[in-house]
Amino acid sequence: MGLRLYRLLVRLTPGGFREEYGEEMCRVAEERWLEENARGGPGASALFWLRQSLALVGATARLRRHQYDSTGGMTMDGFVRDLRHAVRGLARRPGFTTVTVLTLGLGIGASTAIFSAVHAVLLRPLPYTGAERVAVVFQTDVATGERGNGVSAANIRDFRDAATLFDEVAVAEPWSLDLRVEGRAEALRTWAVSPGFFDAVGTAAVLGRTFTESDYDDGASAIVMMGHGAWVDRFGADPSVVGRTLALDGESRTVVGVLREDFRFPDAAEMWIPRPTQPWDEEGRPADFMTGVARIGSGVSFAQAQAEADRVASSLRESYPRLNANLGLALVPLRDHLLGDVRPALTLIVGAAAFLLLIACANVAGLILARGAQRERDYALRGALGAGHARLIGHLAAESVVLALAGCVVGIILTYGGVSAIRALGPDHLPRIDALRVDGTVLAFAIAVTAVAAVLSGLAPSLRLSRPDLRSALGDGSRGGTGGGTGGRAQTRARSRLVVSQVAAAVVLLVGAGLLIRSFGVLLDQELGFDPTGRLALQVFAYDYGPGERQSFIDDAVVRLEALPGVTGVALTSDLPGATDGVIAKIDIVVPFTIADRAAPPPGQEPQASVSQVSTEYFDVLGMDIVAGRGFEATDNPDGRQVIIVNEALARRHFGDADPVGEGLVVRFGSQSGPREIVGVVGDTRPLGHASEPRPEVYFPVSQVATGSLTFVVRATVNVAGLTLPAMDAIWEANPSQSIWGAAPVEELVADWLKERRFSLFLITTFSVIALALSAIGLYGLVSFSVDRRLGELGIRRALGGQARDLVSMILGEGAKLALTGLAIGLAAALGLTRFIQGMLFGVSPTDPTTFVLLAGLVLTIAAAATLLPALRAMRVDPVEALRTE
Repeated sequence: MGLRLYRLLVRLTPGGFREEYGEEMCRVAEERWLEENARGGPGASALFWLRQSLALVGATARLRRHQYDSTGGMTMDGFVRDLRHAVRGLARRPGFTTVTVLTLGLGIGASTAIFSAVHAVLLRPLPYTGAERVAVVFQTDVATGERGNGVSAANIRDFRDAATLFDEVAVAEPWSLDLRVEGRAEALRTWAVSPGFFDAVGTAAVLGRTFTESDYDDGASAIVMMGHGAWVDRFGADPSVVGRTLALDGESRTVVGVLREDFRFPDAAEMWIPRPTQPWDEEGRPADFMTGVARIGSGVSFAQAQAEADRVASSLRESYPRLNANLGLALVPLRDHLLGDVRPALTLIVGAAAFLLLIACANVAGLILARGAQRERDYALRGALGAGHARLIGHLAAESVVLALAGCVVGIILTYGGVSAIRALGPDHLPRIDALRVDGTVLAFAIAVTAVAAVLSGLAPSLRLSRPDLRSALGDGSRGGTGGGTGGRAQTRARSRLVVSQVAAAVVLLVGAGLLIRSFGVLLDQELGFDPTGRLALQVFAYDYGPGERQSFIDDAVVRLEALPGVTGVALTSDLPGATDGVIAKIDIVVPFTIADRAAPPPGQEPQASVSQVSTEYFDVLGMDIVAGRGFEATDNPDGRQVIIVNEALARRHFGDADPVGEGLVVRFGSQSGPREIVGVVGDTRPLGHASEPRPEVYFPVSQVATGSLTFVVRATVNVAGLTLPAMDAIWEANPSQSIWGAAPVEELVADWLKERRFSLFLITTFSVIALALSAIGLYGLVSFSVDRRLGELGIRRALGGQARDLVSMILGEGAKLALTGLAIGLAAALGLTRFIQGMLFGVSPTDPTTFVLLAGLVLTIAAAATLLPALRAMRVDPVEALRTE
């Protein structure tokens, strides 16, 4: 009777549906009825047919409310209605919607924030005309292959005269001009540039003009160009500043132009002045602290330009064998010079953001599959009543679109926060970091990522759920009807694959972060050779003094600094270790030397050492150890013996196990020519932060070898950051006309060398933690879903005498299988990918076994925790209740 009634109801369905699905529905219903009839009595059979009949009537009614086109696809009106239906459906499930939207928003926001940095730094064109033809010039040592920090003025001048394949070659020298403000001298960051510099770089003035050849003639008027920042900050962007006369360094200079806002090569500066040829240029050929720039001629390849640079360098070696014995000239494309240091870090972070987006999409796809499993009966009825695959896919796609759009809104909000964080945390030398912002291009990228996220998160669920299994979904109305069906198993397999992929991607991120963390730890363990804590550095360039006046100023300043509360020592140095060339300039002077009573090597092949001039208190104030001999003493004055101190690196390299104290050293530095007695050996320092290596260094007593390049080092027991302004006042009280180039705690200078590593480490670690959390949530959701769908099976196991611990072991084993599979895939991928970050590691191999083992244990621990909660819930299953609900 029940089957005949069901067949009659099938005849009432639309003709197209009846012809295609009628017989199959009746067959499935009959098979399920036979199963039910075998298990139960007449009452169960009647209840079964009642459920089937009501389900068929409801499905027919729902069919009448939907429109279909002639192919069974979806009309635009139908899709709009699906969107409205999706919004209402998601609103009724706030938990699912919130988790899904936040997960997508996290992936979209992270990807978009990182893209904003990549767009600002790497993708935007350089603000220079024909930037692809501009090269930065460096001096190299042809014997060792080492590249210097820059070039010398004389070598660039000769390069310019000899080159035929270049339109322009020029040099920029770091400089300083003093401006009187409220009776005190303020140092203005300045570049002194040779003829043709602005043409070589490819820029023009926004007001006025740049320098011309006549500006470099003897007797030419003193002029200055102004940086855009100084024009805005100091002169209120007044256009009439061009032609105005400024008193700089006590000399009147006429402003002839203002540079563009985006011109910052070699670095941002407030003022620019001409640099004519100087008398000391010839002897300064080995120096490499200036920035050389060359514009390659049109139609000339980079290889041809480098070949000509090699030819010129060879000629200079022959012409100046004493000064240029090992000189080479290397050309580096301007873009590579500006972006080379940050490109690996940004590339790594982009990859991490992409992995996070994929994990978020996989997590959302798993959530949609889990929710779709609960609605499979509805999808099956839609398909049975004539909805084609395209129609069902469209219905599911509408929900994915709504979720993705909501995720896009959240992602854009997170992007603004991410951009602010990148600006705050990014290293100061990150090019154009101040231009980082959310603009139209970034928003367009967010929309594109949203579209990708919608496809990635909705494609697999749409394809799976658009082909429901009629037998399992329409057979009866019990508890979803998919508990043991092939559709349920297929969805579980699909979700399992998604969870495995999430775990694998998270493992790759974790390994990368783990290697960077271990590398950072190894780096911090490196001894600096000095103590930066509680030290304040103040740098001045005290050159404009008559005989005896400089020492009088120094003595007065030291007395005033020592009188400040909390100060326990004051010292002087010409070159402070840890200086970054930012706030405190790095005065890096490397000179040749020979050892007295030993055969001198040929000219140009002498060993070299870095030079510093320091006061008697310097080693004590900076916490440097004297490992042999003594430090400088008050008797080491101009009338005393000519003495010198060397560091351990020089002693090891040139004296071996012998004691260098008492030996003579001839250092070719300024007017120094005779041998100086080595009176002590000081411990090595790392001059450029933790990652740098000690190098041979020599120290002169500043009382015997005077210099105007002075850095006061103040040791204090109070917060040295709060001591900065009083210390600056103390120097100005000693001489209001003495400008202060920069002041900063030494600890901050050292930390600046680590800022780029901290930046990369922070971002990839954050992404890794989020990825691991999402993977754990995905694993927890899958296992929970599996437990819910198998309550009947679990109840039967308990009813047949199964122990609770056995159920827990079974559930934990299933979770462990997924985690181990993802872990194996992730570790294999990490072994291949971590080689790309080898250049960012310090003292750690990219295949470091400790990191791999520890992180594998972490992943398995978190996976076990994510699986344990559902397993404990399975242990508490009541067999009677489980069988009743099945």
